[in-house]
Amino acid sequence: MNALTPNITEMPFIYEAIERFCEVKTSIDPSSRYNVSFFEENGPNYLEDFTLNSEHILLTLKSLEPVIIGGNIGGGIFVGISFIIQAFKIIGEKAFRLIVFSDAYTPKIAPVYLPVLQNLISQVKDMPLFIDIIRIKIKDPEEDEKLQKLVKRCNGEILYVEKLNELPQLLETLALKKKIKRSSLEDGKYIIPQDSHLFYINLAEDLAEVKKHDTCSICFEKDATDLLKCKKCGTKAHRTCWAQWAPETSIGIPHVFRCFNCYNLIRLDREYIEKVKFTKAMQRDIRVELLDIQDYLKSHESQEAPQVIQAENVLGISTGVSDANQIETPKTEDIKKEIKDEELKFILCPHCYKMITNEYKICPACHKTIK
Repeated sequence: MNALTPNITEMPFIYEAIERFCEVKTSIDPSSRYNVSFFEENGPNYLEDFTLNSEHILLTLKSLEPVIIGGNIGGGIFVGISFIIQAFKIIGEKAFRLIVFSDAYTPKIAPVYLPVLQNLISQVKDMPLFIDIIRIKIKDPEEDEKLQKLVKRCNGEILYVEKLNELPQLLETLALKKKIKRSSLEDGKYIIPQDSHLFYINLAEDLAEVKKHDTCSICFEKDATDLLKCKKCGTKAHRTCWAQWAPETSIGIPHVFRCFNCYNLIRLDREYIEKVKFTKAMQRDIRVELLDIQDYLKSHESQEAPQVIQAENVLGISTGVSDANQIETPKTEDIKKEIKDEELKFILCPHCYKMITNEYKICPACHKTIK
């Protein structure tokens, strides 16, 4: 994330460092993908999708440098994490890195947002997500203390740079893979802590029913016996076959797992999966493997550069509707409830999965009641 002020910080050094980071990262893991977030007068911007081609990142920053301004770190981190959450829903087996550049003119984080960001980071750190903040020619103990509270929650660091020519070497070091705590792994797979289960369960999609005869993509039998399909790629399989597949790509929650054809995060009834596991008569012959992640990403990489998208606003919360005549605007007291700043948290709407705060009784995006 770029929260720098171009007319204060010499950007060619930044471009060189980013280029070096991407070169080293790609050499270590060719399936590494990149995105960038930066600020204009109207708010934060980012690329519509992650890309394997780091040149798109550099071209975007260079071409838009004249209109880039110093960004709000708090708002930028929120936008970055919101986008990473969407990526996590459709791509598995990857760690996420958020590297923030800041200088002396980067606006400070408002204290009211600190507990909100801490809560959000606590929810997503087990994806896993790492946040590092690079402070260029600045040391502000008060602000650094606030930033430290954020990065320490996700195994990140605050790094200080006095001379810009030191930056490429620093980014080269950051490109090396972060160590995952052994307590976060089980049989080589990431573990989601119990207190974060609901967050990830809400991220996953239910499978859709298939009402006609078709061939199961897992056991290859053709019938209409309780077929379900992935909403993202349309892959069809028996409910029992999905249940047998679940342990292969579970994210640490038994009934939340990945589609073998597109990595989409999906879910089944937990009790049903347990029933299939211990009932041999229900089991079928599983004849499928997960697609190679690198091959999958290459096959879905667009030949064109991803477009720049402007976030709706820093908090990512919708405040209006597309047609005021179709939906009656509720009174403020019916939409929100009073919550103290220290109790304010980010949650996912269980209906549309929009990121909102727990002060809302009615989701401002889909207008459904939050229980």
